[in-house]
Amino acid sequence: MLIRVILIVGILAVAVLLIRSREGSDKKLALRRLSISIFALLAVIAILWPSITSKVAAMVGVQRGADLLLYLLVIAFFASLAYQSKRSHFQQRKITKLARELAIMNAQKPESSNSIER
Repeated sequence: MLIRVILIVGILAVAVLLIRSREGSDKKLALRRLSISIFALLAVIAILWPSITSKVAAMVGVQRGADLLLYLLVIAFFASLAYQSKRSHFQQRKITKLARELAIMNAQKPESSNSIER
């Protein structure tokens, strides 16, 4: 029983931290908050009633509920990896663009020589 309390408190604490983040557009923020809330609710349900995961696993053709959760977590991990990779690439392009603009703004014009050297 103690492990259930620890897991639920941990999930809710992480969900609250993730929901409090304010970066992104309003639409993306609302979608992220909704998906985090749904995930946290499903996680709490799976902790309180683990037999539900076994029933769902049997419905989709997986032997055990724990196996189903593992498969879903692998998919979530790879989705997160793909998202972070895409976001990192976008930020690198943005940094490169800003660095170029800054270099152009700070560039000094070459001194033109008015006298011809012999």
